[in-house]
Amino acid sequence: MLDGRTMVLQDYASGSRVLIDAAMQQQQIQVEVAQDIGHPATLFPMVEAGIGISILPALALPLPAGRALTVRRLYPEINRSLMLIKRKNRSLTPAAEAIWQEVRQQATLLAQQRAVRPAF
Repeated sequence: MLDGRTMVLQDYASGSRVLIDAAMQQQQIQVEVAQDIGHPATLFPMVEAGIGISILPALALPLPAGRALTVRRLYPEINRSLMLIKRKNRSLTPAAEAIWQEVRQQATLLAQQRAVRPAF
């Protein structure tokens, strides 16, 4: 499915890219990377224009409304953990604490929504 395809992928600033490269190497998949992109939103119009196909983390979904794109699940799946980290025995500023709580709430909400209705 992917072997020999032209790809538009997130660049190495993305934590996903290293995992994607490793999975393709493990599966002995050779691709041509036409473009490295910094943000998933930039990928959508490039894929839609036919420059290549892409692999994105589920967190980049759902696709923007009105796009003529399709999502397909790939196997084997690659999973990673995202964690919030703060210094031990240190309190956060009120603004940082508000962001911390918001990220935790949104992560919980996203996990609940994906359990009921997967992104793809």
